[in-house]
Amino acid sequence: MGLIYAVLFAGLYITVSEGCIDGWVQHNDMCYFLSHDKATWYEALAVCSSVFGTLAEPSSADLQNFLVSQIPKNSSFPHQHFKYWIGISDVFKETHWMFISTQQLVSKTFWYPGEPNNNIATGLDNTDEDCVLFNWDGKGSWNDFSCTSRYLFICQKEDADVNVIG
Repeated sequence: MGLIYAVLFAGLYITVSEGCIDGWVQHNDMCYFLSHDKATWYEALAVCSSVFGTLAEPSSADLQNFLVSQIPKNSSFPHQHFKYWIGISDVFKETHWMFISTQQLVSKTFWYPGEPNNNIATGLDNTDEDCVLFNWDGKGSWNDFSCTSRYLFICQKEDADVNVIG
């Protein structure tokens, strides 16, 4: 009888469920969500934060390749060129690309050739490109772009949810 109480007692206080909620995909210890709606980079960051996450931060070739593999599954048009906001910016200091959640400098990069260019090629004024788009070009190459433009986005968050019940 004492064993039954111990099990019930433990079960009443905390449950840990691993895995991702519906609509999210798991990779290693993180869950990822590819949006179906467009937003500015700032709006996308707010949406991800509202679910206790952040914009995706591809810090390794493994994660980069995983995200590339997910994009066609998100669309009815797998061969169309899709762009997604990710959690990298140089908004704090020009040319210092940082992960937004940690403000650590990005060491492994996947820039498209000629990027980042801060829109220098156009010669336009006031067109700072301080946020990073993940381009589905088969490689997920990065492109710096104006943070106020509207694109799809990718959120990330830890995969384990801990719920206190009692």
